[in-house]
Amino acid sequence: MIDKILLGHNQFFGVNHLSAQGGNERAAYFSETGRIMDMIHFSYDLGVKAMMMSTHERALLISEELQKDAKLKNDYGVYLLVPYAAKYIRQANEKGLVNIVKDVADDHSRGVSFMPQALLASHGLQASSLLEASQRERGLAMI
Repeated sequence: MIDKILLGHNQFFGVNHLSAQGGNERAAYFSETGRIMDMIHFSYDLGVKAMMMSTHERALLISEELQKDAKLKNDYGVYLLVPYAAKYIRQANEKGLVNIVKDVADDHSRGVSFMPQALLASHGLQASSLLEASQRERGLAMI
């Protein structure tokens, strides 16, 4: 079931379609993740149990804070927004498959993986082994 009301994310990332100055002010105010969490808690207490979350570079920080929060971890929804699919496809093409695989391995070395574990397992892979020459064919088949 889709939540009836969602907290928007634009203010957290400095997006204001009417005023660049207003967007900059919001970005400065919400530059501290604690202020974002305060707003999420405020809206949660008013009955808003979910939010939109885009692929903004700071989204991971917010997601990590949500996971740490005992109150929100299992009772707060996040609706992912991928607004610019063509942009991501173009960037992937510009970056190249080799660099994408390197990014996956680098993420894994930092203890983070954005690759679905079921997808990796279905190809007999782990994120940490994607750069091994012996795994190259499997990795390319997966991509």
